[in-house]
Amino acid sequence: MHRGKSAILVLMMSTCTVNAAVKSETEACTMLTDAAKKKHLSAMEDPEGKYYCWLYSTSKKYFVFQLHYHFDVPRDWVGSDLVGYYAVRKNDAAIFEWNLGDDSLGKNLNKFKVRQ
Repeated sequence: MHRGKSAILVLMMSTCTVNAAVKSETEACTMLTDAAKKKHLSAMEDPEGKYYCWLYSTSKKYFVFQLHYHFDVPRDWVGSDLVGYYAVRKNDAAIFEWNLGDDSLGKNLNKFKVRQ
């Protein structure tokens, strides 16, 4: 009987660590850039490029970032490296699109299909 309770406790602890709270802006940015790589969010993505974040705003519940993608381009290239705005929820690290027009949550990034 004691072994069963221990197994349940270990299972509960491992489940909690998967969706752990985000403690800092840096940690939230790392989670966002890792998710962006997995989901191939940039149309220009190549192995030499790199995602990075700029903090747009923060609240009790979210870190909101501008997500950018840096890659080498010709000198006369004109364009933006902005991929979009994304929110990282502090209590469980869930990532959402951020609607800039009304500062509200959009689609959950975990529900996006991976580009091929």
